[in-house]
Amino acid sequence: MSIQSTRGRYGYSLAAMVMVSLMAFGLSVALYGTLDHLLWVGNGGAVMSRPWWLDVTAIILVTALVVFFYRLVTSFVFHIRYNRSIRLRFEPLLVPLDSHLTANLPQVATWHIVEDTSYYAFTWGFRQRRIAVSRGLWDALPEESLRAVLYHEFEHASARDPLQRFFLQLLAEAFPGFGFQELLQAYQLRCEVNADAASITACGGDDLPLLSALIMASKHTDTESLQVGLTAIMEARITFLETKQLPPLFSKRISYRVSSSIFTAAVFVGQGVLIWCR
Repeated sequence: MSIQSTRGRYGYSLAAMVMVSLMAFGLSVALYGTLDHLLWVGNGGAVMSRPWWLDVTAIILVTALVVFFYRLVTSFVFHIRYNRSIRLRFEPLLVPLDSHLTANLPQVATWHIVEDTSYYAFTWGFRQRRIAVSRGLWDALPEESLRAVLYHEFEHASARDPLQRFFLQLLAEAFPGFGFQELLQAYQLRCEVNADAASITACGGDDLPLLSALIMASKHTDTESLQVGLTAIMEARITFLETKQLPPLFSKRISYRVSSSIFTAAVFVGQGVLIWCR
């Protein structure tokens, strides 16, 4: 896989991982430096009396670190429960998909039909990835469009999009205002367009089968149903089919938010180092 392809697939998740790691590291360094200085002052390492602001700083940093991990854990539990509820909703409706259309594809996921007359397709699962197409969509599309849909979902499974989406949703829920929500929104658009591009390539460069499937799905979309796969971010996907231009990986807004979060983490690290150096 090329570097460009890797960045397109995993760029947002890697950026989020770097950001949250730097946030945790920055808080930890600042707290360590503050506590170390408090111990030094308490053991007579300074002639002056213990400054009040050092105690306040330690309390603020301990609180921030506790809140950081509390929000991370609670967001993780929430999304695990939500994903489980979605899985329990669909599993009774699943039947194995046995078709020549999937026979030549690498076995990165198991294939299913959802006994539902709505029109959709989606991919889920972290370690054991699974792909499902609704009975309504399967019966309505011609073979060429079905092949395009399967290639699209296959790309989601190959890129481990369910895991990446879970990770970014977890961080966006846990830490609003730090740029993770912008990363999630950009990722949701980019991963669908990436899957469309892979589908078109697998179909020999012909975009008509995928376009037909998109139009069919958009005409039969239930707004209360699960909005993933074919029905997600329709406008951006149609634009890609028209222009064949992938959206930018990092817009100016995203770059600004990511840089701001990294700068904030660097400030915490610098604060901890300065206090530790006394």
